[in-house]
Amino acid sequence: MNKAISLVLIGAVVSGLALGAGQTTVKVTIQEIEPFSYACMGHNGPFSEIPDVVNQLMEAFQQLNVVPAGPMMAIFFNEPELVKPAELYYEVGFPISEETDVSYPESVEVSGRPILQKKQWTFSRVATCVHTGSYETTQETILAMMTWIKDNGYKAAGPIIERYTDADPATGNPGNLKTEIWIPLLDAEK
Repeated sequence: MNKAISLVLIGAVVSGLALGAGQTTVKVTIQEIEPFSYACMGHNGPFSEIPDVVNQLMEAFQQLNVVPAGPMMAIFFNEPELVKPAELYYEVGFPISEETDVSYPESVEVSGRPILQKKQWTFSRVATCVHTGSYETTQETILAMMTWIKDNGYKAAGPIIERYTDADPATGNPGNLKTEIWIPLLDAEK
């Protein structure tokens, strides 16, 4: 199975739902994305550890006075069916301005703690769709997007981003949460 295509299984593992539980009709668009900087914490481990990574990320942003330039996002790099849960790799972070420094001053103790990394998103063309509903159900939209990608002559070409666009998801109805999903694209080989 193509590694990029099987990345869609990540959502299913997070939610524990069966992949065959119906497909969602989605409105997929193709967008050109300018490269952007982001600050993140990478993590190897099961998806159940994401809340802890988010807490560490928020603490690091506060310590360093880093101001996000967009919504929180998670980037998923491998597929749970091919690696053990402890070996899953994902990043949680925020877009930041190009000038933002995320290095820790020498006076800050960092041993044993994850450190912010500054990275660059370089995939320029993405299939995008807005998922409405609980974060645990994004896999339905991702699966439908992957079908759309194949049916329209494209191939998935990189990690999947979920961008969490609600200002404070804890205060709203989980069924109304908005998650923007990006899947990098290549033209399929003819």
